[in-house]
Amino acid sequence: MKIALFCSVGGWGGLEQNAIKTADWLTQAGMDITLIVHEGTRVANAGIEKGIKTIFFSHKGKHRVWHEGKNLAKILLDGEFEALIIGHSLHFYISVWAKYYTKNKLKLVYWQHMQMPVRRRDFYHASFYNKIDKWIVPLDYLRAELKRTTTLQPAQIVQIPQVIDTTLFLAAHARKQEARKLFGFAENDFLVGNIGRIDSQKGQEYLVKAGILLAKKKLPLKIFIMGENNEHEDYLGYLKGLVKAEKLEDDILFRPFTTQTPEAFAAMDIFVMCSLSEPIGMVTLEAMATQVPVIGTDTGGTPELLAVGKAGLLTPPKDAERLAEAIEKLYHNEALRKTLVANALKEVTEKYDVPVQVRLFQKLFQNL
Repeated sequence: MKIALFCSVGGWGGLEQNAIKTADWLTQAGMDITLIVHEGTRVANAGIEKGIKTIFFSHKGKHRVWHEGKNLAKILLDGEFEALIIGHSLHFYISVWAKYYTKNKLKLVYWQHMQMPVRRRDFYHASFYNKIDKWIVPLDYLRAELKRTTTLQPAQIVQIPQVIDTTLFLAAHARKQEARKLFGFAENDFLVGNIGRIDSQKGQEYLVKAGILLAKKKLPLKIFIMGENNEHEDYLGYLKGLVKAEKLEDDILFRPFTTQTPEAFAAMDIFVMCSLSEPIGMVTLEAMATQVPVIGTDTGGTPELLAVGKAGLLTPPKDAERLAEAIEKLYHNEALRKTLVANALKEVTEKYDVPVQVRLFQKLFQNL
C-alpha cells in the first residue's frame, strides 16, 4: 500500500517531530511512506535529511478549501496513493475534500495529537467525520473523550500510542556523571529537573515556587529548568524574577535548549512534568525510559502514562505546595524512587516503544 503522510506546516514542535520520526520508523520497517510537506519548512528539511520520499504542497485556509482539495486529489491519484494520513488538524477538511475528488477511492486516516474537549456533534462536523476511515487516538482517555464530543463510531477509532526510541534513553542512564559534567552540575548534587518549552502552559512557575518552599526548609537539592522561551511571552524572565527575588540563583538554575536530551534526563534524580494539561507528554516517556523517577500533573494524558500513580507520583496542576511535598517525599525515600523507576520502565518498554507503534500501524494498513 502506498501511503502519504500530510504535514504541510511551518512549525517544529512535538507534533511535527513525531510525524518525521514515525515516517522514518515506518519506512525502515519496509512500508511505502511519502511525506506531503511545504517546501523549505523544518518538517520538509528533516524528512529530506532522513531520506524519506517527499512531495511539496501548500495551501491556505482550513475550512473552505475544496479547490485545494481538488489539487491534492490530483497529486494523490497521479502518485497512485491508496491512503492518506492526516498529520495535522489544519489539514482535516482539505483531506476530506481530496477524498471526495478521488471518488472515495482514497482511504483517509486522521492521526490525533491533541485533546478534543469541545463538542462537535452538529451536522457540519458529522458530515466530515463520516468520511474518515480510521481515526487514530494515542491513549484511552482520548478515545473516551472522542465518544463524548464527536459522532465518530467505535469501528472508526483505532488506538496507536505515540512512542519514543527507548534505546537512546536506556543507554544514557549509565552515563549519569558524564551528563552532569556536560551541563555543569556537581557530582553529588540532588537534581530535580524539567525539560520542555518554557511557556506558561508548561507550568514551570509552580516548580520554581515549589523550589522556593523547599529552600526555606533547607532541603539540599537543586532545581534546573531547560528549554527555549516561548517567543510570544517573556515567561523565562518572569521565572528568573521569582528566583532573583528569593536570592536563589545558585539553587534554581536555567539551561538553554539542548539536542542532547538523553544526557539531560540522565543528569536528574527526579523529573517533574508540571504542565497545566499535557495531551501525551513525550518528555514524560523519555524520563521513564532514562530510569528517572517522575512527578507529573494529574491531568491530560499524564495519569495514563504513569499508570495512575504506579509509575510516578501525581500532583494537582498549579499546586506548588503539593508539588513540593511530592519532591520532598521522593528525596527522602530511595526505595520509593526505585519502585517507581521499575514500574515506569516496564510501562514505557511494553507500551510506548517504537516496535509497538510500527506493529500497530502495519495492522492498521492491512485492515484498511
